[in-house]
Amino acid sequence: MPRGKKVDTELRDRIAKLLKAGHSQAEIGRMVGRVPGAIAYHVRALGIAPKKLFAVLPMKNGKRKCVTCEKRKTPGAFPGKRNAECTMCVRAKKGD
Repeated sequence: MPRGKKVDTELRDRIAKLLKAGHSQAEIGRMVGRVPGAIAYHVRALGIAPKKLFAVLPMKNGKRKCVTCEKRKTPGAFPGKRNAECTMCVRAKKGD
């Protein structure tokens, strides 16, 4: 005997549209009145790949390594202190 309720396809379609519009899962949860875990479940069911999150690598000789291009760069080459990718790699991804 199946468990749970039937899948709300209207909700899943709405979540897909909001994701394509650039909203985060937490924002979508607030908009549709669901907890973030439920939104994550629907996102996985839609087959949307999760975002890759990278840890910032430590400084060495005043430079830090970019996780994408693996080059050592000064801290000014990164968009922020918590970014693991350099500005050039971030721009290259946006151009794809």
